[in-house]
Amino acid sequence: MVEWVDPSTMTIPTTILKLVPASVAHQDLVVPIRNEGDALIIAIENPFDEEALTRLRFIMNQEVILVGSTRSKLKCAVWRNYGPRLD
Repeated sequence: MVEWVDPSTMTIPTTILKLVPASVAHQDLVVPIRNEGDALIIAIENPFDEEALTRLRFIMNQEVILVGSTRSKLKCAVWRNYGPRLD
């Protein structure tokens, strides 16, 4: 069972947000929401995307667990937590 979240309404600690670079958050439309043991929990539109999971594990260099969210909620959360895309 996959967890579904609304990161646009969450208050995410800066220490968690710093674990995912802004460029990755914007490019992959992902938001880290919490640590759970040794794993970083990341909200993404398609939590079943194995390619994204592999890429994020490589970039983060740690275990990652994906949880689901809607595209609009992710966009809102990325903009609110990371600011506008700067590329």
